[in-house]
Amino acid sequence: MLGEMNHIKDAMIKLSLNGEKVNSPKKSKKSQVFRKIPSDDLVLRVVRSFGLKDLNDKTQFSRRDISIHNTINKVQALLPELEDIYLPCKSRSYLHGINEKNVTTILRQLLKTKKYTIHSQEKYIKGSKFILYQIVPYTEDSEDEDESRDDKSTGNNSDSTLHIIKQPVTVTF
Repeated sequence: MLGEMNHIKDAMIKLSLNGEKVNSPKKSKKSQVFRKIPSDDLVLRVVRSFGLKDLNDKTQFSRRDISIHNTINKVQALLPELEDIYLPCKSRSYLHGINEKNVTTILRQLLKTKKYTIHSQEKYIKGSKFILYQIVPYTEDSEDEDESRDDKSTGNNSDSTLHIIKQPVTVTF
């Protein structure tokens, strides 16, 4: 946090001195889940374990389909490769005790590295609630959905908006 504040302070001082926009170099975003980026082959094998053909397969699936396709056993067969790419602390959280619920989380995390995500939708069939999942390309809308999911889980529901000011800013300390 302190490092971020110093970075912001330096940028604001540069803005006030030059009166122009400062272009900061883009840093590659480190994954909070993986130590290595998953290979396309590994992601595709996990997708196929759900009974889907590839990343562009628009077939919806549910927890029942996960059970029918024996997805949990298929993903457990890939555990050595998954443990190799996950951060150790995340590996313990997500890869031990795989069930029908967290196997979709594993898929979602893998898909995010390939700019895809899982869209979920509740359906009621004969009075029973089902959650249907579908792989979709990762867009701004799905990013907003992920952020709102994060906000709900952390209890942070503040509606903060970043406004860009196109005028010189003077900061005094």
